[in-house]
Amino acid sequence: MKSLVIEDDLGSRLLLERILMRYGPCTCVTNAFEGIQRFKEALEQQEPFEVVVIDIVLPGRDGFEVLAQIRNDERRRHVEAKDRTHLILATALTDTKYVLKGFQEGTDLYLTKPFGPPEVRGFLKELGYHPEEL
Repeated sequence: MKSLVIEDDLGSRLLLERILMRYGPCTCVTNAFEGIQRFKEALEQQEPFEVVVIDIVLPGRDGFEVLAQIRNDERRRHVEAKDRTHLILATALTDTKYVLKGFQEGTDLYLTKPFGPPEVRGFLKELGYHPEEL
């Protein structure tokens, strides 16, 4: 499973990277612009990320904008629904309006901070992913 983490908080980024690396290659970036660029590059090279974890509160553009951009890029490239990237919003924002907006924009899962490895692994299992054998 190839994954991308778009997270500006060092602690959350390192935790997610440590968990996701057990599932396959993991790329981490700290801002929305770089995250969108990495996603587009992978899509253009026909090596898309299978999972992207996005923080909502990011420098520059927020995670909702990133999520919408990713879904728009997939539509423009005619990515079939079954092949779409699994998007996970990971945020401290727990208000129902944010959760609803996330799902309206196309997130697959909404993960609230603080979280630990069991929650992330549980979500990945729900999406059908399992750690790689070492």
